[in-house]
Amino acid sequence: MGLDEFRAQVQSYRRALGFTQKQLAHELGMSPSVLSHKLHATDGLRLTQIEVKAIIKLLARWQAISTRADAVELLDLMGLKAGVFTDAEWAASPLRQLEVETVAAPVLPVPPPVAPRAALPTTLTPLIGREALLAALLAQIQDPHVRLITLTGPGGVGKTRLAQELARLSRNQFLDSVVWVSLAGIADAALVDTEIAQQLQVKANTSGTALVDRLIAVLAARATLLILDNFEQVLEAAPVIAALLQGAERLKVIVTSRAVLNLYGEHRVRVPPLELPNLQQFETPEDLVRHAAVALFVARSQTVRRDFALTDANARAVAEICIRLDGLPLALELAAARGRLFSPSALLQRLDQPLSLLDGGAVNATARQRTLRATIAWSYELLDPAEQRLFRVISAFPGGCSIEALEGIFVQPTGSSRSVVDLLTSLLDKSLVDQCELPDGALRITMLETLREFGRELLLDSREWDAVREQQADYFQRWLDTTTPLLSGAAQLQAATSIEHEHDNLRAVLSWSAHAHPQLGVGLVACLSQFWNMRGLALEGLRWAELLLGDAEITLVDETAQASYAKAYNSGGALAFATGNYARAETYLQRALRLRLQLEDSEGIASTYNNLGNLAWNRSDLLSARQYFEEAVRIAESIQNTKLVASVLNNLGTLLQSLNEFALAEAYLVRALDIWRSFGNQQSIANTLSNLGGIALRHQNFAQAMLYYVESLALQEELDNKRNAGAVLANMGEVALNQGDFAQAKAYFERTLSLQRDVDYQWGVASAIGDLGRIAFYQYDYGTALARLQEALTLMRQFNDTSKIGLIVRHLGAVALKLQDVRSARAYLREALSLYQDLDDLPATASALACLAATYAVQGSPETAARLAGAAFSAWERSGLRVLPVDELHFMPELALARAALDASTYAAAYKMGAGMTVEEVLVSLA
Repeated sequence: MGLDEFRAQVQSYRRALGFTQKQLAHELGMSPSVLSHKLHATDGLRLTQIEVKAIIKLLARWQAISTRADAVELLDLMGLKAGVFTDAEWAASPLRQLEVETVAAPVLPVPPPVAPRAALPTTLTPLIGREALLAALLAQIQDPHVRLITLTGPGGVGKTRLAQELARLSRNQFLDSVVWVSLAGIADAALVDTEIAQQLQVKANTSGTALVDRLIAVLAARATLLILDNFEQVLEAAPVIAALLQGAERLKVIVTSRAVLNLYGEHRVRVPPLELPNLQQFETPEDLVRHAAVALFVARSQTVRRDFALTDANARAVAEICIRLDGLPLALELAAARGRLFSPSALLQRLDQPLSLLDGGAVNATARQRTLRATIAWSYELLDPAEQRLFRVISAFPGGCSIEALEGIFVQPTGSSRSVVDLLTSLLDKSLVDQCELPDGALRITMLETLREFGRELLLDSREWDAVREQQADYFQRWLDTTTPLLSGAAQLQAATSIEHEHDNLRAVLSWSAHAHPQLGVGLVACLSQFWNMRGLALEGLRWAELLLGDAEITLVDETAQASYAKAYNSGGALAFATGNYARAETYLQRALRLRLQLEDSEGIASTYNNLGNLAWNRSDLLSARQYFEEAVRIAESIQNTKLVASVLNNLGTLLQSLNEFALAEAYLVRALDIWRSFGNQQSIANTLSNLGGIALRHQNFAQAMLYYVESLALQEELDNKRNAGAVLANMGEVALNQGDFAQAKAYFERTLSLQRDVDYQWGVASAIGDLGRIAFYQYDYGTALARLQEALTLMRQFNDTSKIGLIVRHLGAVALKLQDVRSARAYLREALSLYQDLDDLPATASALACLAATYAVQGSPETAARLAGAAFSAWERSGLRVLPVDELHFMPELALARAALDASTYAAAYKMGAGMTVEEVLVSLA
């Protein structure tokens, strides 16, 4: 037992996943040779307790170890107890996944669940004939042992309407936390978690486990009833539902589906057709109407003929219609809608006639399915050719559609001159389509999924499918060309909402175009990137971009196609950047730049330079970033594109803060703010205000900084931009920290972490975890500080953000010093100094030097400590900033030891010597 066994076990875990020791060393922040020496205990080097813990955490993050017992075994091999990890460390990522082997809700604070973005579906008519079933289902919902109910049955049997009533009646039990998610508009199971997230107002910048974890965090916070309608087309997403139920103990789920989910604990309830009369028994009209099928037919008939009544003369015909239609509610409603033209006996006669449209029905369809199909086909055949064509076209809109969209793509059949509105009115009267009013007042034409399926079959059979999809692509391209520019102005919220209404339709067109006509889809991607970023759907947008653009660069001759692909590559690069896929971003942006240079597209070139500048900046290549931004500004000004000028100036001004050129930075930002205010672009106003706050914060003008941040945060929250709101809150936390209000700073940072996790912005998550680690240090909770800072460092290294890495390792050095691990403290602080030298960050350099001085003070080298202190305070003086009390907590108690160990003259001489040395000279003197 011991180091040899520990080394062998780590090697086994590492090799099983295909990782090299070099990768292990890189993740731990040390050179491979140093790690090798430490693992073999050669050259006097040994693994510290901190490093052992870091290795175990890394193995947990790699999922090389899967249980807490695995971690404890590794600790035992090194003579350590499980208690070396604090409770907070065991509860935090990545160790929390070792607690249990199932999906669990994140332990760190999460916001309370929010109400669904849209209200529950409204119902215009009462539910008929479901009283007993409704009561039984309500009892099941109240049963604590029932978590998942699946309402099954054929299309048209009334599953959705029954679920709507359950939702309405369950509001009090769940304190209005009833969430309705319609899945009728999607066919991709991978989008189910995204659809749920949108209703919970959780940004979905990723999918899979990460997004499911965030959904669990929201759903676990309060008792929630989640209703998923039309699940049969996305059955592969059943594991997502299982994970949500497992992670959120107070969650209940109702699913409507033609097929069961086959999940453990699923309670399957088959929704039967409505009760039918018995023709063998004589019944009066009063008796007949007590049968649910008859009652529904009569009620719906009275909506089209107010004087309709069940009489002795028509009672038998009505009863036969109900039996002929198997008591299926949808079929009964479609038949009743024809009551304005036909008496019950005439309706019955037409239902019995053979229909040509039935020939294509599935041979394995059940009798009830054939009945429903026959009823729909009958209703369809009674339409004139123009009405039939409009019905088919509407079926191609899975997300419903506006009247304007129909008018934009509908082609009248030969000989017809009726308006789309007239045709729609006829379809509405016949219950073949419906309409609803959206929260913003817009009218939407909708269609039941069963009817839509029938219409799609007709489109395919008539070979109209590709033509309609191409017409939709052309229409949506024109519509987006006029709508997406509004995302940069005062109407950006309304524009984003309008695009969201069409999102399911756009997904359908993108899916078709990927296989049938990629260039049409490329144009749509180019327009949608800003919307996807605003709505936290960058990862989905990147998937569409990759599907349509492919991996290989396309050779294009036509200039129109070149311009379209250039815009799409630029958009794809921006989406890849937003998701942290920097390699893909570089590839797409360079392709965009080549095409735009070839086309001499000045505006496009400037836009791509702006994106390349952001990419270089995040890769810590500040010189290249500045060059890109400055060239972008020059071009944008030459073509007098003021919006683009403002966008680049905002980026350039913020970059110049990092280069300590504050006067120029502030001038650029103020100019950008003036431009954005003139256009009313709330999002850009908010971003620029936050950046101006950064300058005030750097100058320790905390009151002014907070004024900027408060105004920025209000706008970000109004715009529902969680990622940017989180960034502003982090800045507000920095203000509070610098003023010594650690409790308030912690509250800000916790809100930041929650928001960044919501949108899965990993850089923001890493930064917030690091900030919470810093707060733990200031609150003397060194175990928690160490755990969070090390987690943050592991996450941040993958982004190569030298400024943030420097901040984290500097605080790790301070923590290690307080824990009396002087060797680790010095290693961290030397790394911080190296990074700060490259960044020319004097205040941070001064703080790192002072902390390094403290390590020599506690180890009995007071003169060295005094010399380093002199260098530190000299750097502070040159920066023009004062030393804040929070800075002094890092080193002043230790430096007091050095001062006490020397006489005043010796201390002063060493201090003066250090004050006259450069940082390089100081480090050389320590070698």
